[in-house]
Amino acid sequence: MGSVGTFVARGSVGRAGFLERMDVHHRGDPVATFISLMSGNVVAGVFHAEFGWNFTATWIVVAVVVLVLVTVIHELGIAVSANVQRVVSIAEILFFVVLSIALIVAAKAQHACPCFSPHAGTSKDSRG
Repeated sequence: MGSVGTFVARGSVGRAGFLERMDVHHRGDPVATFISLMSGNVVAGVFHAEFGWNFTATWIVVAVVVLVLVTVIHELGIAVSANVQRVVSIAEILFFVVLSIALIVAAKAQHACPCFSPHAGTSKDSRG
């Protein structure tokens, strides 16, 4: 939302720019709130299931921390926001690469690799 707000505020002049910026800002608030609530719910659910942590306390703490982080990053401007997005995206890609390698290595005992062969299909059309 920071990039859109900056674009609108610098591209429009006077009161129109201010009003457009406020409109973009207020439409972004529900997005940040949704992100924090969903993050709190997911993290609290996992921690409750895996470690027996109190769901409500964990949910509230995680939701507030995520909301504060998103708000601070948003207010620091587009350069900081873009850099944070770049780091998070790289971390996400690396996480899924490591996860996929770990799953392939773990499935080696079951000889899962032949399932990628066209001969493993159940459709008569896929066998030729």
